[in-house]
Amino acid sequence: MHDGSGLSHEDYKKVIECCVRKINYYTYMAKADGEVVSNKEYIQFHDAVNDAITAMKENVQSAIKVFYDKIKIIRRPLIVANEKHNINSFYV
Repeated sequence: MHDGSGLSHEDYKKVIECCVRKINYYTYMAKADGEVVSNKEYIQFHDAVNDAITAMKENVQSAIKVFYDKIKIIRRPLIVANEKHNINSFYV
């Protein structure tokens, strides 16, 4: 599924129930880091990067909880971001 960045957690649960097998989640995650970084002034670039990484990780953890609640019932893909911020999906 592409262009799901405007969906609510309830919407994601519904599309999983409708047998969506793959959810591309990067835009929503990147939006979270953009919001954090744009609301703050930074002197050091690495501070902005660290805040962005933290925001992205928190956003992905929240998404995983939403997706996993449905996955426990229906076998579906789980989306994960690794340390290099590459997004991967696999079946659980």
